Amino acid sequence: MNIAYISSPKGGVGKTTLTANLSLSMQRLGYKVIALDLDPQNSLRHHFGVEVNDSRGLVTLLSPDISWQNYLLETSSGVSLLPYGQSNRDQKKAFDNKLATMPNFLYEKLDQLVLPEKSIILIDLPSGDSSALECIEKIPSVELVVLKPDGESVVTLPLIRTGKKTFFVINQVSRPHKLNRDIMDFYEQKMGSLLMGSVHKDEAIPESFSMKKTIFDYSPYSSLISDLDAISRNLSRIFEF
Repeated sequence: MNIAYISSPKGGVGKTTLTANLSLSMQRLGYKVIALDLDPQNSLRHHFGVEVNDSRGLVTLLSPDISWQNYLLETSSGVSLLPYGQSNRDQKKAFDNKLATMPNFLYEKLDQLVLPEKSIILIDLPSGDSSALECIEKIPSVELVVLKPDGESVVTLPLIRTGKKTFFVINQVSRPHKLNRDIMDFYEQKMGSLLMGSVHKDEAIPESFSMKKTIFDYSPYSSLISDLDAISRNLSRIFEF
């Protein structure tokens, strides 16, 4: 079972947007992709055209008798999606408590999914420490830590717990700006082979979102797509190895 989770020590780095775009990019490589949202903000669904009033999601699917397979949403892009779901405070607490007290809960739910041989589960986590992060760290998986080339991201580096398969992706890179270039140089020197790739800042991202289109449909010649495909190929090689 190929699992990669997307995390960040801080919010505002474009983690959820990157999760959605990597899902589409991995699909372009021929993978069957399941995008899973463990972030209570429940925002991943917006990138796949799910209506705002659609309350479906995993937050209430706590019974061991319920298979998440039956609740996957088949999106128009071809990516299968399981949103976090609309929830109230008590439901969020119950789900968080399940992750905290039953460390095998998430693995058992993922293990129930019926997947073709060439498939990948991409999981969007909440920013910072969370029960979801502690739970998924116990599952064989690849972690992609998302940072921006700015001072706020740099100061969080000491807070990141790195494992054997922890890699970094730098998002919203703008090389014309000197500070941006300097920080990217710092990342490249410090992270070395752990830097899986970087994604250029492109106004086509918010534009495509507002038009309810994927970046691949809205701006097919954007250099950002090459960035995403390069990261996807690197991720694919890790799983094949």
